[in-house]
Amino acid sequence: MKYHPEKILHHLGIPEEVISEVPIFEMQKFNWSHITNYKNIIELTEERIRIAVEDGEYTIEGRNLSIRKANFRELVIQGWIRELSLKRNI
Repeated sequence: MKYHPEKILHHLGIPEEVISEVPIFEMQKFNWSHITNYKNIIELTEERIRIAVEDGEYTIEGRNLSIRKANFRELVIQGWIRELSLKRNI
């Protein structure tokens, strides 16, 4: 019997991103963001946070930026977010 996790997830109504390496970026208002499936933190200051993802990087700029939660899979950033940029490796 062959194992097909995407079929099981679909049957249960769970998005495939739950088990994939695709980076997911969520932002609420301008003071909170949640990143799933990041690779590492490239730069961390109160004004800028750069995060490596599978095929590029996210740059978050603002004021009083800090990491509220970090583990091997997800990152929560808090502070006043002024700008978000995405850079894709070619």
